[in-house]
Amino acid sequence: MLSAKAGQLAREGGQFANSPFVTSLVKSLREPGLDLDSSFNRTRNEVIVATGGLQQPALYGTLPKLAVIAAATKQGVALPDDAAWDSLGIAADQMSLAHFTQQFPRSPWSAAAHVRLAELQRALVVSDAMRVDDESAADTIDNSPVTISCGTPGVELTFCQREVATWSRSTGNKVKVIPAPGPMDDRLSLYRKSFEKQSTDLDIVQIDVTWSGMLADYLVDLYAYSNGVEKEILPNALDAAVVNDRLVAMPWFVDSGLLFYRRDLLAKYGLNPPQTWEELAESAAKIQRGERARGVKKFQGFLFNGLAAEGLTCFALEMINAYGGEVKNDGNGGLSIDTAATEQALETMTGWIGKIAPKRVVGLSEEAARQEFQNGNVAFMRNWPYVLYLAEEKSSKLRGKVGVISLPRGGNFGNRTGVLGGWQLAVSKYSQHRKKAVSLVMFLAGIEVQKERAIQGGYAPAFGALYSDPAVLKSNAIFPDMYTAATNAIIRPSRFLGPKYDEFTSTMREEVDMALRGNKSPKAAAEAINARLKAIRVPLQR
Repeated sequence: MLSAKAGQLAREGGQFANSPFVTSLVKSLREPGLDLDSSFNRTRNEVIVATGGLQQPALYGTLPKLAVIAAATKQGVALPDDAAWDSLGIAADQMSLAHFTQQFPRSPWSAAAHVRLAELQRALVVSDAMRVDDESAADTIDNSPVTISCGTPGVELTFCQREVATWSRSTGNKVKVIPAPGPMDDRLSLYRKSFEKQSTDLDIVQIDVTWSGMLADYLVDLYAYSNGVEKEILPNALDAAVVNDRLVAMPWFVDSGLLFYRRDLLAKYGLNPPQTWEELAESAAKIQRGERARGVKKFQGFLFNGLAAEGLTCFALEMINAYGGEVKNDGNGGLSIDTAATEQALETMTGWIGKIAPKRVVGLSEEAARQEFQNGNVAFMRNWPYVLYLAEEKSSKLRGKVGVISLPRGGNFGNRTGVLGGWQLAVSKYSQHRKKAVSLVMFLAGIEVQKERAIQGGYAPAFGALYSDPAVLKSNAIFPDMYTAATNAIIRPSRFLGPKYDEFTSTMREEVDMALRGNKSPKAAAEAINARLKAIRVPLQR
């Protein structure tokens, strides 16, 4: 058994953690009476679940099966979900996988089954599309496909595939959709390696708003093709896509940090949505005490993404700006930050740990925090706009109970802002299908597709006019607050720093992490951030 199949990267572990593959394999090897075939299949499935289908261990050869679903069913024996899943093996067909998801909808292996079903369906769609295109090849001059990397397995990929198929049908052009790696660092690494090799394999890439500066030299200037449509984009979103007066990408959707809260619990305890971080701490403590007193011992007042990743950089900048601070460009290729505001922000954040937020918050990603919040045992949470869409699904226990507002101010005279997030679509300068690639990008990032994505998927659009569209506003209560947050959002200095943005975000997340863990005082961490930022020098553009 190999940790990943050909063409995939195996996820590594952290400083104090094993990789998903090793974690699962070690666990199974400890079991007495080990059945190697079942153990290896289980390891493969656990890795698929843990990585959202992005890493799939490869198995070569098989050992005799001890049980199969069909035989068990025939004999009237009800297999447990583990045994049923093990019996499917790696070559299960669509019917078997669909039967499993229906029989065991709450099984942890159900997610892996859905991932494999999606893979099989994608293979059929690509096969059918190629057959149809081959039939009409004589009517086209260039029938080779445009290749786009967009969406991670799940809802995001489904939307991308559907929208691409619409363009493909209307133009008669083939498109090959490549699911993007989920971890942002993996995706950026993939794109960089492709560009550095001047590869023609990728025509269109989906990039984070902080990557435009890093990748600008490899991307096509879209000003020559946009027909001025970019003038309708939210100014902050457009700024993030323009590098040295070149439109290197088209904004696809935007994000900004927001505060989510339990409306039912605020009403229960006679509280209003907090306007300052100090009010939030008081309200969170009151609700936490009350809920724990009535028996919900694990109830938490506040969660945020404390994991030392890009999301923590975003939240730290939001907190610093809440207290009046900002990252400053000195005009000579250097950066600095307000140490007083940074210290105050870190004092506030470290003051939550062990009180209204658990100590383990330093290991929580945005999605991990979202899942815990949606389980119903958290009063407040900082996160991204997608949360409300999931909270309002029919199956959600919090449907109709979640409110959202812009992030609070730091004190009575601070700022209410969020860091601008979101994704853009860009065309590789090495593309051999530039005209078709640009056409697809302009379609996908156009106002009609963005409206559809907003209504059906909860994606916050980059076009300002859509925030006054009745259908869009009706579809999601978050959009009015999202418009305010996006238009006032903080822009990370990625365009200015270019490839050196990695040094900036590493500085932020590392120093903030040390403060949250108690390894540095807020004052020492703030001073270290400022000193390290000053050491990052960027050559001035001539």
